[in-house]
Amino acid sequence: MTSSTMAAPAARRPGRPPVCPPDVRHRVVALHLQGLSLAAISDQLNREGMPTPGNAQRWTRNRVFDLLHRRHVQEYIATLR
Repeated sequence: MTSSTMAAPAARRPGRPPVCPPDVRHRVVALHLQGLSLAAISDQLNREGMPTPGNAQRWTRNRVFDLLHRRHVQEYIATLR
């Protein structure tokens, strides 16, 4: 197949809507921008009693990492810089 006959890439599908409330997203991003580690962020959120996306029992560094790498959070961080 030559480049002239290749199909254009499909438009990106929107995916699932974010399940993280905006106030939780803002708090996680604020702590991240302050330079806290993933473990420190999860500890702080657990101390504050901040609810997790998906109603998990508690925050973990993996849950913080996953949230920070979601497209809607990356787009939000880009607007702050």
